[in-house]
Amino acid sequence: MQQTDFLIIGQGIAGILTAFVLMQKGKSVMVMDKDTPGNASNMAGALLNPVNLNTGKIFPGQQRDFDRALKAYYDLEVFLKVSFLEKCPLFAFSDVLTTNDQLRACSQEQLAELGHYFHDPERACYIEKAYHIRFSVLKAAWKTKLTGNGQWRTGRFDYAGLKINPYHFQYQDIIARNIVFCEGAAGRYNPFFPNLPFTKNLGNILHVNIAGLNQHAGYHIDNKKLIPLCRHTFWMGSNYVWDFERPEPDPAWRDEQIDFLRKKLRLPFRVVSHFVAERPTTAGQQPLIRAHQEINNLYFFNGLGTRGFSKGAVWIGDLMELLKL
Repeated sequence: MQQTDFLIIGQGIAGILTAFVLMQKGKSVMVMDKDTPGNASNMAGALLNPVNLNTGKIFPGQQRDFDRALKAYYDLEVFLKVSFLEKCPLFAFSDVLTTNDQLRACSQEQLAELGHYFHDPERACYIEKAYHIRFSVLKAAWKTKLTGNGQWRTGRFDYAGLKINPYHFQYQDIIARNIVFCEGAAGRYNPFFPNLPFTKNLGNILHVNIAGLNQHAGYHIDNKKLIPLCRHTFWMGSNYVWDFERPEPDPAWRDEQIDFLRKKLRLPFRVVSHFVAERPTTAGQQPLIRAHQEINNLYFFNGLGTRGFSKGAVWIGDLMELLKL
């Protein structure tokens, strides 16, 4: 039997931050994940910036949350000895944005460069302090680190296989004093935490190759994002689908994005891939941080949704308060 202070179910951004902060506090952890490539964290654009891109405003506490998230990711890079946080200055195109300390007017050189890429560069503002979290790099390094430490199990968690004892839990050959479920969208079906206010939600994204477009910057154009990945391929998305039976790519949405790019870009492009994933969103877009009312030391941290990468480092503090750590 392997004993641990905490068994963490899931390694999306919620699960990674939970396990990492617990280890920082001197707790032993074991992480279990089914390691499905199409989950919401894997599909996210994972953009970190201090400005609301739809309004151009910096909301109260937003800069503080941004700084807190940056520190968490820097600490993770040091722990994993890998770089996954990339500076990604943003050009935001809109008719309603006003400049501030973070959102600045473009220089003449920047406008001239944008003019090679887009039809309406004069609508652009510039955010210098923005970052892209390469989650695939983070997740792979995280799994490698924990596997090397004997703290990783691959597999789907079987709720029926959990044995609940007065002072610990037993699952397969693991003895855990605490369990935290961080399962993402699968948390909707967790029998220990039923009837939580999840909102069924689906998002489509594209990977688009745009030859010649500066791949060291991101672009926010009329509520649509282009975030650089590699080899002139950009993440484009996403939408919100509230009524669906199965998570299937929407060809009509794809055609709308292609038409949009044809109108905005001066450069040739091609769609490389079309993905879809279910998000763990909630009513009011508030995270679900819960302790089981009858079973001691059984917890739930979920519902981070599209703000998980920017707010997760803040919400993890609320979870630690619940754990009394």
